[in-house]
Order: sequence, then C-alpha cells, then structure tokens
Amino acid sequence: MKMKLEEFLALCQGDEPGMQYIGKFNHLSQYAIDQVNTDEKNKACFMTGLNTKLQLMMTTCGNISYHEAVNVAISSEEKNRKHKDAKKEKGIVSGSGSSSGNKKR
Repeated sequence: MKMKLEEFLALCQGDEPGMQYIGKFNHLSQYAIDQVNTDEKNKACFMTGLNTKLQLMMTTCGNISYHEAVNVAISSEEKNRKHKDAKKEKGIVSGSGSSSGNKKR
C-alpha cells in the first residue's frame, strides 16, 4: 500500500493523454486518502500532476471543484489538439502551392 501511495505522489501526466492520466489518478487516489480527503486537496493533487501546458492553461481556474477541473482539463486538451491539427492542415495547404527556393522580393 505504501508503494501505491508513493506512486500516486509521483504521478505526472507527462506526454500521455489526459484521460489516461485521469484514470491513473483516480485509481491511485484510493491509496492516498489523507492527500485527497477534501475536494481542494484532490484538485490540488490533480493539478500538480498535469503537464505544464495544461497547468498554464488552467491558471485561472482557482475557484472550481475537482470534477470541474477534470472537465476543464479534458476540454482544454481537446481544444489544443484540434488547434494543432488545424495548424498542421493549414501549413500543408498553404505550403503545397509554393515552389521551393523561389521567394518574391
């Protein structure tokens, strides 16, 4: 049980999808009762383990519950993914018609 608590305390999202991190967080939180026995503690542990990009995106989410923080994290990650996909697609479309090395002056 101590090993699971240590695993929970060291849990970080890193590059894994948010849903995978949330699943691990929820599973391991059962071994960390004292760390998650209030909504505020639960949210703080959750936010600490998020990757830094999501942490930055959620800096204005101070007065929300743990469940709201989870929803915001999932939504933010999805919107960020869609934004990246749109940028890639736009780059492919706009870059496809240009000839390499020929710049207008």
